Amino acid sequence: IYAFYPDFIGDASKWDELKGDRTEVAISLLKKSKISFSKAVAMTDLNMGQFTELLKARKIRWRAV
Repeated sequence: IYAFYPDFIGDASKWDELKGDRTEVAISLLKKSKISFSKAVAMTDLNMGQFTELLKARKIRWRAV
């Protein structure tokens, strides 16, 4: 998955079809510490606040404590 590829294909229909999958993939990669929080947010169709609330609702901890 090329998280920032939409910069080049912003109007492509396939990108829109994958919105839900992108969020799930972003969460999965974040949980595995494969990507940063900001990159995970960029992969989704959410803003930082919405993504944070989604993680809280799912009881997903992503920060090293």
